Amino acid sequence: MKRPLLILTGLALLLLPSLAGGEALPPALAAVLRPSDALLVTEEPHRVVYAQNPDTLSVPASTLKVATALMAFQTLGEAYRFPTDVALTNEHTLFLKGYGDPLLTSEVLEAYAKKVAGELMARGVRRVTGIRVDDTYVDRITIPGVSARSSQPYDAPNGALCANFNTVNYRRTKKEALVSAEPQTPLLPFVAKRIPRDAPGGRIRLSPAESRLYAGHLFGWFLQQHGITVTGTVAPRPMPEGPLPYTRRLFSPWTLPEVVQKLMAFSNNFMANQLFLTSGAHAKGSPATLEKGRKTFCDVMTRLIGQCPAVVEGSGISRKNTLTARTMDALLVCFKPYAPLLHKENGARYKTGTLNGVSTRVGYLAMPDGRQYRFVIFTHRANGNAGRILKALKIALADQAPRQ
Repeated sequence: MKRPLLILTGLALLLLPSLAGGEALPPALAAVLRPSDALLVTEEPHRVVYAQNPDTLSVPASTLKVATALMAFQTLGEAYRFPTDVALTNEHTLFLKGYGDPLLTSEVLEAYAKKVAGELMARGVRRVTGIRVDDTYVDRITIPGVSARSSQPYDAPNGALCANFNTVNYRRTKKEALVSAEPQTPLLPFVAKRIPRDAPGGRIRLSPAESRLYAGHLFGWFLQQHGITVTGTVAPRPMPEGPLPYTRRLFSPWTLPEVVQKLMAFSNNFMANQLFLTSGAHAKGSPATLEKGRKTFCDVMTRLIGQCPAVVEGSGISRKNTLTARTMDALLVCFKPYAPLLHKENGARYKTGTLNGVSTRVGYLAMPDGRQYRFVIFTHRANGNAGRILKALKIALADQAPRQ
């Protein structure tokens, strides 16, 4: 993949004033646009076909995740896998340290516990006398725009050691027993006491303080399933420095492109900001902070497209994130090698974005005759529908005669 050339092309597109024009909007497309909407449609490699307000600042909503993914690829590298560290002291206290893995699920924790249990038993260790969790890699952070009352996984608080998106899904049996709604995840007493007695079922979101302990409790439970007796408490504490009798760095089963594909498929705000934060820590040093994420984002965008869009977090949930359609088009040029990670539908690969009064869609469109386009659609109005605009755009392009 010729990524350096694509990066230079993305920068060059922003420097060419001749690209501001485009053809008159056909009636069918003009009918679904409003004067405030931003539209930029470019035939590969750089012929502007349609343009409306391409240089007006817009709220990108979740289409910002395209830029955040680019930031992660540029900073962490495509081969990156999130690590998690495990260590055991001479007193048999086990330490668990996280580095912001957004997919630290029960299945992953159990696989880690199985490996660690096997290695400990091979050393003659069959008992752990307490678990200490280290989440110091990511600072305490509040993401602008995230609802504190939401129990959805995509609104989970960010951190270094986040199991199951910091949420717990539960239900009641016919006999009114409270159980986990996910067969791979136990309903631990640590969590069960948080659930209201009259709750029929649902999901609870853990606080940052609870989430780090939850990862430790889960890991301890899985260790016991694989033959290690776990006693003592679970508590926060930084992992000791220096030599220890047992240390193990474990790596996520998911590569960064696989993480990004899941991020795009579910438009998960939590995952996006985990990438935003850990990229910042990787570039600027731990602990991860929003400010380091912003500075790293700005560094990467300046290198790729010659400018630094106004971004306060990495998911698109905040309305303080703004950029132009032309800037997004330049990012799409750079993102093109990763286009297969986006949702595919009827010849288009795209990312959507939705906030109250905001509907956006950006991506790539392949016509049956071989023509290739990039498109950026930003609407900021009640009843705005970027999907409807894309449908009209496809019809307009299909009616166009291919250029010779």
